[in-house]
Amino acid sequence: MSDAPSARNLHLALLLPGLACLAGLVMVWQRMGGLRQAIEESRGELQAVQRTLHLLRLERGSKGLGIEALLEQLRHYAPLLDRSTTPRVEVPAIEARVREILSAMEGLGPEATRRVEQAFLAETGTDQDEYRKWLLVAATRLDPIRGKVLLARVIRALDLPVSARLRWLACDELVRVDAQQAGLVLRELLRSESARGVQRDRLPPELRATVVEQFALRTAASGFHNFVARYADTKDPELVATLLMVIGRQEHDLPTIQECVKVLGQVRAREASEAIRKLFQSPPAVQDNPLFRNHCLDAIAAIDGSSATEWFEAMLRAEKHELVRNKLVDLLKRTANR
Repeated sequence: MSDAPSARNLHLALLLPGLACLAGLVMVWQRMGGLRQAIEESRGELQAVQRTLHLLRLERGSKGLGIEALLEQLRHYAPLLDRSTTPRVEVPAIEARVREILSAMEGLGPEATRRVEQAFLAETGTDQDEYRKWLLVAATRLDPIRGKVLLARVIRALDLPVSARLRWLACDELVRVDAQQAGLVLRELLRSESARGVQRDRLPPELRATVVEQFALRTAASGFHNFVARYADTKDPELVATLLMVIGRQEHDLPTIQECVKVLGQVRAREASEAIRKLFQSPPAVQDNPLFRNHCLDAIAAIDGSSATEWFEAMLRAEKHELVRNKLVDLLKRTANR
């Protein structure tokens, strides 16, 4: 009978130190949480002080004050990133100054966003693309919601005088801050625009009324194909369907279709295999373009693997161009080793 109390006492003797240790760990964890919060608060206060110091120092070298001083400084330094004659030496220092200006802008809060937007819209020349790019970055930092609306407006370029390069820069920034929204904007763009310009009837109803013809009519020289890889970066769930639609439309130029083929191969889109085989056999160009057809072959190899061997052999028997024959031979060797 005396053994039972002894066993209970032993269990208690083992349990109580464990509970005490656990309670101590909980207290330490709670204190660490409070310490982390205090560190974050201190870091935020330090950043606010740094931004104020940046603003005060930048104002000393400017004619205006506050946001006007910062815009003046940004307009001076940003274009130097394009014009630098010794990029390795100068660009890091110029970028540091530009980021310092942006940091000071953040200290002014969202109320500065409207002035930044006004400064962006006031510029129309392509020689100020670098300045306008950093204005877009600043607008997004100051007010993410309004900033993303402005980025989408620049990408569409339906009512703004913006260069193709600035549209691509806006894409890059929107992909960085909100890939999902960038995917929606670029999906809509690829479905309604080509290197020939915008087709108004394919635009969503809410955008049709915003079109200004002089800005929306663009030529193949605009490098429309550059939107395709940027769209792929968004990981949009309708990526494959959208690119298949693009390669099936006659208005798109060869570089755009080629970029679509490359992306479809990279994502191994099985539903694209048949369409890409047809493009290989009947390319959308007046003259034979072996490089384009080789891109088609690479995509087919990535999608179908060794199951494309028989088709590659048939294409090799009929092929006359040396570059394409060499590509087919190489792919047959690779598929044979899989």
